[in-house]
Amino acid sequence: MVAAMTALCEATGKQSWCTEADQRARDDIRWLAPFADGPQYDSVLIRGLLTLYSANHDARLYDFAVKLAGLITEHAQTSANVYLRGWDGRSVPSTPYGSLRSDAGSISVFADLAMVKPPFRAAIRAADGGASGRVPKGPA
Repeated sequence: MVAAMTALCEATGKQSWCTEADQRARDDIRWLAPFADGPQYDSVLIRGLLTLYSANHDARLYDFAVKLAGLITEHAQTSANVYLRGWDGRSVPSTPYGSLRSDAGSISVFADLAMVKPPFRAAIRAADGGASGRVPKGPA
């Protein structure tokens, strides 16, 4: 949904679509937190966040996706470059163990991150309140 709203914002130039994409991104980040739906679904939301990041350059969106990639590596990996568990380390709901859709959902997050330009680090510090050294937690 965020990717669609971002595309509409860019195509029409209407700020209302941009505002809606920003708000939906914040909602998606809050909703994603338990990672209860499975990588095959949650990865679509991450793609939307990174699409919006490409348009508005809000470093907090990129940082959120990077943190998720870390969770995937830490909790979902079952063997070298294979990610068959949920991002919280549990079994993926309503998905047979070993299912390609779990692995593909996780790998797509890595691919989506590879497709966007990382933010300039000074921009991250500025968005997080100056040179505090803290890593932003995501859009407020």
